[in-house]
Amino acid sequence: MQAYQILARKYRPQTFDEVVGQRTVVQTLRNALDSGRLAQAYIFSGMRGVGKTTVARILAKALNCVHGPTSNPCNVCPSCVAIREDRSVDVLEIDGASNRKVEEIGPIRDTAQVKPLQSRFKVIIIDEVHMLSTTAFNALLKTLEEPPASTVFIFATTEFHKVPPTIVSRCQHFEFRRLSPKDILDHLLFIAEKERIALSRFGAQLIAEAADGSLRDAESLLDKAVAFGGPEVKEEQLKEILGLVPRETLYEASQIILEGKTEKVFTFIHKILTQGYDLRLFYEQVVQHFRNLLLIKTLQADTELLSQTPEELRYLEREAEKASAIDLLRYLQTLLQAEAGLKYTSHPQIYLETLFIKLSHLPHLVSLKEIFSSLEEGKVRTFLETSSFSPVESSLSTTKVNVKAESTTRPPLETKPGLAEEVVLAESTVGKTPGSGEIKAPTTFLGAEEKEDKKEDGEETRSGFPEKGRPKTKLDLTEKEAVLSNPTIQTFMSLFQARVVSIDSIPKPENTEEV
Repeated sequence: MQAYQILARKYRPQTFDEVVGQRTVVQTLRNALDSGRLAQAYIFSGMRGVGKTTVARILAKALNCVHGPTSNPCNVCPSCVAIREDRSVDVLEIDGASNRKVEEIGPIRDTAQVKPLQSRFKVIIIDEVHMLSTTAFNALLKTLEEPPASTVFIFATTEFHKVPPTIVSRCQHFEFRRLSPKDILDHLLFIAEKERIALSRFGAQLIAEAADGSLRDAESLLDKAVAFGGPEVKEEQLKEILGLVPRETLYEASQIILEGKTEKVFTFIHKILTQGYDLRLFYEQVVQHFRNLLLIKTLQADTELLSQTPEELRYLEREAEKASAIDLLRYLQTLLQAEAGLKYTSHPQIYLETLFIKLSHLPHLVSLKEIFSSLEEGKVRTFLETSSFSPVESSLSTTKVNVKAESTTRPPLETKPGLAEEVVLAESTVGKTPGSGEIKAPTTFLGAEEKEDKKEDGEETRSGFPEKGRPKTKLDLTEKEAVLSNPTIQTFMSLFQARVVSIDSIPKPENTEEV
């Protein structure tokens, strides 16, 4: 019985034309081969499964083809066949992780000085070159700087930042980019057609997204799907293989959050655990789900960026109608900010439960910035009616005030020697109706050195106010009671949990710069 050859090896590119998603690298190498401008050493860097070693082998064939050096190796001559079957004596492929010591690099350096036995060039490919030790890298410096004319080094690495600059400066560097989902999808459909596998475009899209830019990973996932379900790869089976959460579960999660059903949070998270899903993987898919909701809410008719079936798009549109684009953006930002916490917490279930409850209450939360903006604009009633605080008393509708807030809510301070606290709550002028004047609510905290107030003309002056033009009259008891009975003052006191220390009149500013 002939051994099965996995798809990643069976459909490994053998020419530059077959390389997927690396057009810039391929074009540069082909031009160099056609013009004879070849470097003595190359570094191919990039993530796993994007074609670094494959392109290195194609380059070795292009250099040693009987028709070469050529940008189109024939793949039928003895040299091309020997390289493809990994039995060429002049093309050495070495694992840097297994040969990282300087003692193991010595023979490689000596081999580079020997002329090729059967081919035009001796090609030395070192995979995962970043694994070499510092002394091993140093041993290669002189050889890389002045190599024999018939020797070419090709280094491949997934961690380019670990390669010493002295090595990089002696090589030509090519960065292999992450493959796009579309490139992977098209290649999977090509393989499915050749192998007579029933694979839908949506199923191929699921595999492409799970591969995360790696073509080799995508081919391995397709192999796994065929082994599980046979030549007909069904979408539901594919989701199970990929560990994806069912669509209904994701919509249940978004429904709980968007509709504020906090009573269902604990039951829902418990169900996710009992079904065997990893909470961190589930969280990633929830983030992607809210991204899709925001995308379809923002783009509306333009759905090309969403790789979903028409039925999936209809579900998304109905779910996105439950919230505005701003609210969806707030949900998504909160999810992204909490991702690191879920990664490192020792109690992922409790963390996720509390996060879902927080998200359920998110539309009702009001930032301090919004509170103070409303107070500055005199929209106390509108703000309180639209927030989660208690409604304003009806008497507030008849009061027209201009509120200027200069303090933040803080818990009451304990009384300490040497520390005085002053809260000036209102301005009142004799003869004016309480509530018709201008209300100002600054808070001033005095240090110990300002504990003693200065006195002038028998009147006590207060630190923090200008001495010049200060009023000398105090409010009588009736005027103070009128100020305290003002509905706006009462609302302010309740909202910020304030306490009255003193009530004094404040002079009107002579110009707007003093405000």
